Amino acid sequence: VCYAESSDGIHWEKPNLGLFEFEGSKANNIVWKGVGSHNFTPFLDSNPDCHPSSQYKALGRGRSLRVGDTESRHGLFAFQSADGIHWELMHEEPVITEGAFDSQNLAFYDPIAGEYREYHRWFKQGVRDIMFCTSKDFRNWTKPQGLTYIQARREHLYTNAITPYFRSPQLYIGFPTRYLPDQGSRVEPTLMTSRDGMTFQRWSEPLIPEDAPSDRSGNRS
Repeated sequence: VCYAESSDGIHWEKPNLGLFEFEGSKANNIVWKGVGSHNFTPFLDSNPDCHPSSQYKALGRGRSLRVGDTESRHGLFAFQSADGIHWELMHEEPVITEGAFDSQNLAFYDPIAGEYREYHRWFKQGVRDIMFCTSKDFRNWTKPQGLTYIQARREHLYTNAITPYFRSPQLYIGFPTRYLPDQGSRVEPTLMTSRDGMTFQRWSEPLIPEDAPSDRSGNRS
């Protein structure tokens, strides 16, 4: 996992952090190596009771894999950091184990409900879909359950990009990627909204068409 920073969101710098060795040198911007690196997804915790040592939190995927003396277990691992750069595991075991975790698995603090919410992918009757669960402490999570939709459509949804709307945090907005495996694995970002974080209204038209920009076509573009 590597780190970059920007003052405008357009021009980025990769600082030399000196934390992890890579190809014989620590002159790099790596902030984490090991379990969870595959899709490490951090956020700034807005919980007013959050301890300064865990001001930043993240979820990252582990797989059932043994390399030498190191074993990684299937599921999502929880991480914490005081500054977003120096990270540590909050628990040695995965905190969420039900679902498919090979895409972005995001979490955030819900100020209305007073709890953490997490969204990740799963397969519902062979189709990619979205699950969620909640937690009071980011370690102990409820059993994941699938989202429901006002208009049920059998479509593959990959990443979900769900977040509270910052102007009205009781409203959730999501930008799920519609995956089209029978059309050359094309993808289309779409829009959905919810009042409870579980039942969503979805819109069928792409939020960003493929010709904006014109070079965005192709497999998972």
